[in-house]
Amino acid sequence: MFFTVRPLPYTKKRSFPRIIFAYTDLSASSYYRIQVPATALAEAGYPVGWGPVAMFAELPRASYDMVVISRTGTGTPERVKQALESEQNQGHVLLLDYDDNVLDIPDHNIGKPERTDGIEMAMRTADGLIVTNPTLKKALKAYNPQVGIVPNYIDKTQWEFPKRAEDTDQVKIGLFGTATHVEDWKLVDEALHRIVKDFPNVRVVCGGYQPEYLKDISYLLPWAPLSDYQKMLEGVDIGLCPLIDDAFNRAKSPIKAYEYGMAGCAVVASPVQYHTAVQGRGYTATTPEQWYSALRLYVGNKDKRRGDARYLRQYLLRHIDVRGHASEIAAVYADMYRKAVQRRSPTSAQRK
Repeated sequence: MFFTVRPLPYTKKRSFPRIIFAYTDLSASSYYRIQVPATALAEAGYPVGWGPVAMFAELPRASYDMVVISRTGTGTPERVKQALESEQNQGHVLLLDYDDNVLDIPDHNIGKPERTDGIEMAMRTADGLIVTNPTLKKALKAYNPQVGIVPNYIDKTQWEFPKRAEDTDQVKIGLFGTATHVEDWKLVDEALHRIVKDFPNVRVVCGGYQPEYLKDISYLLPWAPLSDYQKMLEGVDIGLCPLIDDAFNRAKSPIKAYEYGMAGCAVVASPVQYHTAVQGRGYTATTPEQWYSALRLYVGNKDKRRGDARYLRQYLLRHIDVRGHASEIAAVYADMYRKAVQRRSPTSAQRK
């Protein structure tokens, strides 16, 4: 997986707006929310371009119709409003994309911003919001009634067929994420300590972040760029997705399970957001005993572990690859654009 840049083509598809997809950073969020859907639309013939926000700053204003920006809203409300309205005043429709409820981040989460008034202003000023699921849509509709859903998908061309070592009895269990999951990962603390004690061939891998309570049984893989991320995951046999059942996590997407599945890992996950992804293709767990039981089944049965991993990957390739959803994605953006233009029209203003 890696970031690319595509200039906006000059051709215009009938009844479809020319769209710029702009990312504000090189995070996984920007990759999945900007580059993945934009790539699918471009390959399907829609007039879209993508790249960092700065790349499009000097584009002729008449060369595009709509802008989709990931995760924006830093700064004072006044500056945010001024920046967004300057784009809208050029006649462009402006959509903001959010894959988390950034206005409801728990206090223990280090990703919680010091202030959210700029984000709130961005949401209220934009012509609409794009989110990942109905739960997040419901949460953010209070800030902007125009909310469209584009789920997270995978781009199968960015995932090579996973390579697994056949000549080892060692089983690696992985937790991948940042310190924002310090409380979530406590859900598997007891189970991991038990499984390491009961099965000497088990190793626990923490990718990106290693909490204090797991340092005695795990080793740390430093965070890597997206281009190296797949190789990190391929060294893991069982991927864990623990999430506390709270409002913030219920608005998330199951992208972590998708990543594990594409890398050939078996998955054990919290039911929060992951139930559909792993149903029949992995295990869900809520209690320490359930986590331990699922891990024990996979650690002790290589055929079951690898069989479920193959089944999950096949499911993702068939149902979650973005190219199979290009027309659905296009319909969402086209509808959001059409409604925004209608709301701005003089006729619409008179009706109000």
